[in-house]
Amino acid sequence: MAPSVNDPLAIIAPLIVFLVRSVNDLTKWLSVLEVGFTTMLEQGAEYSIAEEQEEVTVENSLTEDTNASKWDSVTDLVLESS
Repeated sequence: MAPSVNDPLAIIAPLIVFLVRSVNDLTKWLSVLEVGFTTMLEQGAEYSIAEEQEEVTVENSLTEDTNASKWDSVTDLVLESS
């Protein structure tokens, strides 16, 4: 049976039910997204810290290698001049 034009509540009630269900569904999805983004941010911070520590280790090893090659060339110069 179609709602009567004279009864506005009969027309509005299904719309209100639909809106309430939609808001409820959106709230659930936003909660899921919030948990997902929080997890991503926490993992991202851990990953970036590990990556930065790895970069420092690589930079230190490159610096040590560069210093070693400088000393080798200095030693070669001293040996050639004597």
